[in-house]
Amino acid sequence: MASLFRYVAPAPLQIGEIAFTVTKTILLGGVAQESNFRMIRGKMLTVNVTITNTGTLNIGAYEKAVLLLKQGFTIDDNFGYTQSAFTIVSGANSIANVSLAPGESASFHYVMRADSVGTFTINGVVKDYYFLGPRQARSNSFTVTIDEKPELVATYLGVSAGVTVFIVLGSIYTKKKQDQALEEFKRRDRILYDELTGSSRTYDEYLDDSQMGR
Repeated sequence: MASLFRYVAPAPLQIGEIAFTVTKTILLGGVAQESNFRMIRGKMLTVNVTITNTGTLNIGAYEKAVLLLKQGFTIDDNFGYTQSAFTIVSGANSIANVSLAPGESASFHYVMRADSVGTFTINGVVKDYYFLGPRQARSNSFTVTIDEKPELVATYLGVSAGVTVFIVLGSIYTKKKQDQALEEFKRRDRILYDELTGSSRTYDEYLDDSQMGR
């Protein structure tokens, strides 16, 4: 009786490790920035994200073969910036269909404009993956202080100085008017004194005569 079964040699067991690193660099005026830096509102930042296969197995093969994902391995930087402080003006903050052999790298970059004044965190890129258990790759993060444009600061200071000068001049003018009123009072008091000195009338009699027009 012919055998109904056919022996098929098993596929060779793939031994190795899936591992990768994610790094983020930020350029301001073409110069790479440290983890803490300052910039002026309205200036542009170029953000570069690089993923490197540091393991011994291909990245992307598992997503396509096991998870049946057409796009393969995907990594993004959707939460890397504060939307109220920055606006992406060009580029893409994600990359899809990544397939990397051991030692290979892939990267993406985008440009964003600083729109708000203050201190903000530019978060690191986080990628969760699975190899013999849950794992996570995380890039470095940054803290940026955004200052106002110098010309606007000068305008603010100019307006503030103008208001201060106006208040000071107003105070000087008021003081001058008060001094003039005091001098006029003293002048009239001297006239009154001279009038009373050369007359036999009392001060009350003088006031009565003044009110009656005498």
